Amino acid sequence: MNRLAKHCLVPPIFFVAALFLGGCATRQLVPVPDGGTVDIDRRSVTKSDDAVTVTFIGSAWKGEPGWIEGVATPIYAVVENRGAASISFGYADFLIFDEQRVQYAALTPEAVAARVQALGRHYSAPPPPPVFLFLRRHPFWWYDPFWYDPWRDLSPYGYQRTDVSGIFAQALPAGSVRPNSRLQGFVYFVPLPTAVERITVSLRYERSGEPGRHEINVPFRFVTSR
Repeated sequence: MNRLAKHCLVPPIFFVAALFLGGCATRQLVPVPDGGTVDIDRRSVTKSDDAVTVTFIGSAWKGEPGWIEGVATPIYAVVENRGAASISFGYADFLIFDEQRVQYAALTPEAVAARVQALGRHYSAPPPPPVFLFLRRHPFWWYDPFWYDPWRDLSPYGYQRTDVSGIFAQALPAGSVRPNSRLQGFVYFVPLPTAVERITVSLRYERSGEPGRHEINVPFRFVTSR
């Protein structure tokens, strides 16, 4: 009886752990005023270069997987072309520089999806068998949180891959932006070290019929919140 009673105390411990983890500090990107239009509530900065307007929004990922920041740094981008000529850019034209001028490259959606699937494979086990307990004259069913499926290698449930469709669906479609048009979506960068406090998000693009390249830089900083 004492052994069963001891096991029945496990679920509350899980709830305490969940509450503790839920209160852990998180780092968020917030805009830094630097000649652009700053929206603190949206955590966005908008800058213009001639007829091209770029908006970057930090810490905006709400999709799946929710832990994507463990394998990439997603930043939402809106690129609007109000000029008479098309502009073009690729993922390689997006860069992040930290305060030490260390450079971080953008990742293609395919690369991010591969990273997520490499870390996101999880075993999908059948539900644990219930155990009928009778404590203090109150019978009930209890499901063991430590249930281990001894037949997992032969189980039809197997290992399930994390859904990465949202990574592609929400990605910025890099390429050409025609006059009076815009493209928007997430640009995925490599993970940034936790020691980084300030960054500059950079976009370089070409305008059709013109030599050289244009560049727009937008600063952000990290803040810690609970």
